[in-house]
Amino acid sequence: MKNKLTDKKIGTVISVIAALAVAILFWLVVKYIDATTPLVDGVTAFVSDVTSGTLL
Repeated sequence: MKNKLTDKKIGTVISVIAALAVAILFWLVVKYIDATTPLVDGVTAFVSDVTSGTLL
């Protein structure tokens, strides 16, 4: 009976660690997207200005 309890505890610890790892990876992806978003917006604005023929 004691082995079943320790197996469940080990499984729970592994699940918590895995959930934390996924949460940290998701957070890093969101930070990366936020960091690169202004560059993409600037390039899009520049392309639209050039194609319309107007200069600022």
